[in-house]
Formats: sequence, structure tokens, C-alpha cells
Amino acid sequence: MNEFAAKERQKPRCVLVVEDDDGLQRLIVRKLQKAGYQTKGAITAHAAIEMVIQWKEEDPELVLLLDQNLPDMTGRDMLNILEKNNVRFPFVIMTGQGDERLAVDMMKMGAADYLLKDLNLIDRLPEVFNRLFIRLETEQRLLAAEALLKVAAEEHRILLDNIQPQVWYLTDPDTYGAVNESHAAFLGTKKEALESKEKRLLPENYVIEAFWKGNGKVFAGSVVQAEEWVTHFSGQERCVFIIKKPVIGENGKVTSVVCTAEDITERKLAEKALLESQEQIRIQQLKFQEELLLSIIQILELYDIYTRGHSENVARYSSLIARKINPDPDWAKEVYWAGLVHDIGKLLVPTQILNKPGRLTDEEYELVKMHPVWGAKVLMTSEKLLDIGRFVLHHHERYDGRGYPDGISGNAIPLASRIICVADSYDAMTSQRSYRTPFTPQQAKEELKRNKSIQFDPEIVDVFLSLDSESQEVPIPSGEIDINLANRIWDSSKR
Repeated sequence: MNEFAAKERQKPRCVLVVEDDDGLQRLIVRKLQKAGYQTKGAITAHAAIEMVIQWKEEDPELVLLLDQNLPDMTGRDMLNILEKNNVRFPFVIMTGQGDERLAVDMMKMGAADYLLKDLNLIDRLPEVFNRLFIRLETEQRLLAAEALLKVAAEEHRILLDNIQPQVWYLTDPDTYGAVNESHAAFLGTKKEALESKEKRLLPENYVIEAFWKGNGKVFAGSVVQAEEWVTHFSGQERCVFIIKKPVIGENGKVTSVVCTAEDITERKLAEKALLESQEQIRIQQLKFQEELLLSIIQILELYDIYTRGHSENVARYSSLIARKINPDPDWAKEVYWAGLVHDIGKLLVPTQILNKPGRLTDEEYELVKMHPVWGAKVLMTSEKLLDIGRFVLHHHERYDGRGYPDGISGNAIPLASRIICVADSYDAMTSQRSYRTPFTPQQAKEELKRNKSIQFDPEIVDVFLSLDSESQEVPIPSGEIDINLANRIWDSSKR
């Protein structure tokens, strides 16, 4: 882990509990303190606002646990006041039974989670906040990785800004005029030894033919540019970029020529080193991102009992389809990773909803439907994951436009999202669920066929059905995920 990310992880994990029931507030504060969080409480919104602004100066990793109904204002009004003061922290909303619609609205407004004030509230607190702080640290680590390339680029710019060019004038094609110290130093002499001297009278070691090339052309009125390798007075081979420009007098004739030569050897070496460094950073960043995404999936599989093995299966099916459609391996791997992380937004869906054995209420289903948006938001904190985030955002769109979150249809849905939709649906149909028995592979294929041009892109369904039966019907074993397993899955999908 880089120094920036390590520093971020060292920030204290803090929770401010804003709850007007003093007894409940004390119970919550004690529970979170026992779980290792620095926790304070406030009874009114005004008191909480003062504490947040004061706490902000300490730069903590702070989360607000906020009751919507406070004696002096609503939780929503309190958040608006903080927003106007440019103070933003993640928040979890608490509501009473029967306020689920309000909770859904607050989740759409940006709440990280919501908690019902029921008998299980106190026991659920450590799990909810552990999951939330893991997500916050994940976003920070993605941003830290993104900053590495920007630092390298800035160092390169500073290096180039400090290279001093050589300058000399010519009074005719074979005679020096004024010379600056850089040019003289490059030749191993003082400028007085060169100024006003004809080339034929100079010591042989002061004459570098590359510096005299093109003089006839430039005195005829043309600009000359050249990149040349020359021998420095020390014997080193150096690369210089030479520009010669004519100075035109009032009579329209060339009166002199100004020449510049920039020693670009260090620049070329720096560019080579930078490219190598950027490649190393890119490789490290990709590895970091892959490990990070796999860590998120591990957490999700612990959190959602139905996800175990599902992500790997969707990734493999998606990559198999992608390679049939487009042979570009880089794009296929992006589709693979999008398939692997397509459900990470479920980390923000309350556990009691995600693992509910019975039918969801309308309000609960609305929350579940937000998971593509939340997953895309987490991924898009990194510029390198923008495409993957876009693929995840739209993997529940339908070909007929009746999907979510945007209700787009046909080719307006990203191709990768249409692929993941087929792979996700097939694996869901053939997987065990507590509320139904799984489809056989043949039954699932028939369901895909029936929904061609309705839910699914018909061409993608045809491609999937054309895959050999072994590719379709042998799921990836579930269990502990690591980077080596993911790479084996990826390698197997290329066969």
C-alpha cells in the first residue's frame, strides 16, 4: 500500500450519533465505542452542527448516525445546513417503523445506509459501520492509486522546465557571432574563444559538424530544425535538438542567424524512465485495483448469502461471450471484471433486505434496484474504472426499455452491459435459492430464448447458446476468492 493510502487508514474512525432520545443515544454510543469507534452524541441538530464543524478541523474519518425527526429541525434540514457550509460527511439515517418510504428517499439523497429503530437496532450497529468504513477506505485507496500517475507527470514537467538551451549567432555561414555560456560549456571552452571566430580558425575539438549543418539553407531564408547525436567535450554522446532561424534586415536580406540547441539527452532518458515508471505504476495500479475489487467481492459474499460463486460465474460467462463478439483481449478483460464486480452495489443494501427469505415490499425492492447506481458510483471514483462502472450501471437494463435505472433500450445499452445481463440471468436461474428450486441448464436456455428482444439482446443470447455446453454448464466453484483464482478463471475463459 502506498504512503498516502496508509495515512488515510490511520485516521480515527469516528461516529456522531444525533438522537433526541437520550437513553437510546447513550446505548448506541456505548455499543459503537465497544466496537472500537470514537463516538460522541448530540440531542439537537444545532448541537450536532457545532460538533461536526469543530470535529472537521481534526480531519477524522467521520460518519453521522442521524435521526430524521429531531426537536429543532429534521435530519434533512441539518444536512442542507452542513452542505451550505461546505461540510460533507457520509451519513446513516435512523427511522421508526412505518417510515420506510422516507428511508428510501434519504438513501436516494445520498445516505450510506438506513436503520430501523427496532429491537435489533443495537446489535446491528457494529456490522453496519464496519461495512461502511470499509467502503470509505476502498474509495480512498482508489483515489490514492489514481494520484500516482499525476505525481509522475508533474515531476517530468519540472525536469523539462529546468533544461537550459544553448544559444549562438552566426554572422555568415562560417562565422560565430555572440555565444552563450551553455554553448561554450558544451564544447568545453569559454564563449570568448568562439565569438567572432571563423570555423576554419577554430581548434578541431571546438568544431562539431552537426552545429554547422544547414547554414547555407538558413542564410537563404529558411528555418532549419534537426535532432542530432553529437560528442560532448567529455567524450559522452549527447542528443541535441537544433533550431536555426534567419534574422531578416530592412532590405529583406538575412543579416544573421540565431541558433539554439537543446540538450535533450536527459529528457530522452527521463522520458524513457518515465515511460518505464508509468508502465510499472500501471501494472501495480491494475494489480492493486484487481486485488481491491476482489476484496470487495469477498466482503459482498460474506454479506449476501446468495452471491457466493455467482460473481465468478457471471464473469466467466461474460468473458466467453465477449471474446466471441470482439477478439480484442483488453475489452474482453474489462467485460470480465465488470461481470466480477457487477453486484458490489449490494454492499449498500441493508442486510435484512438483501437476505430476506420472503417477498420484498415495494419500498424494499426500490432500494435493491439502486444497487447498480451505487456500484457504479464506487467504481467511478477511479478514472481507470469509468468504463467498468458504466457497464455495471446498466446491467439491469432491458432490451425493450423496461429495465432500470435509466430505462434505456436496444443499442443504447452498452454492449458489455447487455452481455452481463444475459450471463447474470442465466447463472441466477440455474443457482439454488431458498424460495425456489434452480432451473436446469436447458430450462434456463429456453427462458433466454423466450425473452429475446424483450429482456435480452437477441444476438447475445444466440452467441451464448452457441458456446459449447461445458463452458455454459460448469459453474466456477464458490468459496474463498483470491487474485490467483480470478486469474485462473480469466485464463480458462480464453480457451
